[in-house]
Amino acid sequence: MPTSATSFSTGLIIGAVSFSLGVLYSNWAYDYYTLWHRPALSEAFAHSLAHYQQWANLPAFLYHVHHAIAALGLVGLFLKLYKPSESNKLFDGASLFLYMVGIVIYLTNLRVGVRSAAAREWGDVDEQTGINVIAASQVMIVFTFLGVVGLQVGQYWAEHEDKKVWEKAMQEEQEELAAATAATTEKKEEEVKSEKKKATGAKVGTTKASKRV
Repeated sequence: MPTSATSFSTGLIIGAVSFSLGVLYSNWAYDYYTLWHRPALSEAFAHSLAHYQQWANLPAFLYHVHHAIAALGLVGLFLKLYKPSESNKLFDGASLFLYMVGIVIYLTNLRVGVRSAAAREWGDVDEQTGINVIAASQVMIVFTFLGVVGLQVGQYWAEHEDKKVWEKAMQEEQEELAAATAATTEKKEEEVKSEKKKATGAKVGTTKASKRV
């Protein structure tokens, strides 16, 4: 049976995305001054570097909590795509694509960038560019996850509109059926009345004929 936008699976998706967006938002206080603010001061890059070095050295279980919650989002998407309706194929298929794009960016850019910050080894780029790559990667993840939220909201709206159209069609059908039933009943009543009149007329005629005799 297809899974609707108001299901528990949708709650898993929205919850996982919201948690990840919250994690990324906590870094915005540092990323803003390096990626968006001009001129970007060397002090801002130093603060951002220290922040990501601390982030790299967090206890492993904190990463595992985030990854487990992200996995719940995937579970929700796969549940909704099990025996999907057209709505599921469109909205949840696109949501899964964007969700996976966000995860790939996280694993290939953000996690690698944080490790680079901890080791201060940036490969072919300088340190400031490397820090801004971390910040820009998070912006891309935010857009992909907001896309997931938008698709889930869009699915809810589409299903709500479909339900309204279906209910209106059912109401009109019931009204037509009720009108047809009423018309049929009225016709039968008229036929019964007509038969009674004919029977009464025939009886009166017989009575009059009897009196004449």
